[in-house]
Amino acid sequence: MAFDTVVYLDPVIEQALFFDAKEFSQPSSFSKKSFIGSRIFYDDLISHSFKVPKNQSKEEISASIEIRMYEDLGLDLQKTYSFVHVVKDLEYEDMLLIEAFALEHENSPQDSIPRLKNQNI
Repeated sequence: MAFDTVVYLDPVIEQALFFDAKEFSQPSSFSKKSFIGSRIFYDDLISHSFKVPKNQSKEEISASIEIRMYEDLGLDLQKTYSFVHVVKDLEYEDMLLIEAFALEHENSPQDSIPRLKNQNI
């Protein structure tokens, strides 16, 4: 399956849509190997930028991200979050710029999936 065919889960209209690189349509079925996407509302996404030394390992960067997100932004320790990040090499500094994003599981589009499953796609 080519990457240009995607099943899109829309939590707002509570439907699954099939995108074939040209248009959206109602899926009649799809493979479990299909690419699946959804949207996240900007208000639900927590973002933070900071710098770390270039000599940090990937594991150290991942640990730094979670620590910095909890400490700098005051994330609730009682809640569960998913973290993703983008690393940018700073050309004129011996540092890396980290663009980190957190999504609280309670605000996740996953909350809509049980309703979507009722479409028998």
